[in-house]
Amino acid sequence: MQACDFSRSHLWFRIDLNEQVATTMSHNPTHTVNNVRIPLECVCDLTPHGGQPVQYVLAASCKTERTNVPGDIWFQPNADFCPVLSSEHFLIIKRYDHTGRKVMFYPPSQGEQPHRQSGLIAESYTKTNIDVRRVDADVLDTVEQVVEIGLADRLMVAVTEFDTDDGYHVRLEYPVKTINLGDREIFYQTDTGPVLYPQNPGGCDIPIESFCLAFIAANSPDWAELLLNVPTPIPGDLTTDHYSQPIRITCKNTMLALR
Repeated sequence: MQACDFSRSHLWFRIDLNEQVATTMSHNPTHTVNNVRIPLECVCDLTPHGGQPVQYVLAASCKTERTNVPGDIWFQPNADFCPVLSSEHFLIIKRYDHTGRKVMFYPPSQGEQPHRQSGLIAESYTKTNIDVRRVDADVLDTVEQVVEIGLADRLMVAVTEFDTDDGYHVRLEYPVKTINLGDREIFYQTDTGPVLYPQNPGGCDIPIESFCLAFIAANSPDWAELLLNVPTPIPGDLTTDHYSQPIRITCKNTMLALR
């Protein structure tokens, strides 16, 4: 079978101010066009009951920045910036030092930026592209094979499939970054992320709004535990977005070794 080669897979988006007003900007730009390339962290196929799958991709985090400037690049307060795309919709997740942080759009007449901004790609970006590069891969059927491949320093990808309570089938594909390997007791356990986790996609105006970020750990073919990134209390009667909510899911885990 084939698997995503995450080392060569990217999300692209283009903002061209000569063609379209930007709806996601935080500063007055010094340029009219910007093409952005970000590597992928996770590919999620979300299939409603009786419907067709829709592919969503999670791109790696970066930091909020001013581009093409002679200095003072980083915004203060700064946010962790994380985009999610399908062929039709986008979701931008911004995580600041606390969830009450307020930052304005540019121009300010557009109002305050939400920490989760979603909408139609056609209304916000001149062009987008999801470049998922696939290569041949071997299915690892046993724990012994996972341990052997891991100790041989081969690249691995995991696939986790499960059904939501509201009737969606979820297929997550993601690179195995951190993995624990026991060559005496013979075990493995992934500890990797971030991945996308849909929370009640049927209850959202558009399913992309349901995604939250999570880390995933698995040491068995039929269950996994996720650690969800959710608003978490901190001193000062504040909350911050933090990986703090563990959940267990019944699922099918498949481990793959890239050739």
